[in-house]
Amino acid sequence: MAPGRKTSISILAIAIIVILAICYVLFTNWPERKVFRLPNSLGAYLPATNNQNDTLLNYTGFMVSLNRTSKLASVVLYKLRKIDLENKRAKRKNNFKSDPGLKDWVIPSKYYSKSGYDRGHLAPCEDLMSSQEKVDQSFYMSNIAPQVPRFNRGIWKSLENQVRNYAIENDSIIVITGPY
Repeated sequence: MAPGRKTSISILAIAIIVILAICYVLFTNWPERKVFRLPNSLGAYLPATNNQNDTLLNYTGFMVSLNRTSKLASVVLYKLRKIDLENKRAKRKNNFKSDPGLKDWVIPSKYYSKSGYDRGHLAPCEDLMSSQEKVDQSFYMSNIAPQVPRFNRGIWKSLENQVRNYAIENDSIIVITGPY
């Protein structure tokens, strides 16, 4: 691996660890629920949600701050629990679709065909396999960002796997991600 790339990966890994550590400290006392819904008050921790063009969307298991101008998520946030990773009950269907009621607010899935970009999950389907509803909602286009295939299938996938390992080691973590 080239020295510059190794440094970039190290910086990214350190940034993710710092974000996860801060979130762990802030949110470790959250009550456990059978279906976890993030409270709207959580938006206070996300600078992008103060943007008047952003709308907070609560789904089963994750929250999206959707920018209506760019038609992309500014931030996606979810709690990743060890128990959910161990209890995979859902099937991946690869059914990318517009969110019900938000058809004009997101980039349609068809725009990705032959574009050279992957439809990259911000809250990964793999992290939400404890319920079919969570998996299905992870394929809403508000949870998708254009990603260069080599990035999406390479370093991003590795980072997602590392985040899962942190969740297993710590029982649960809060994950904050976004395309910007």
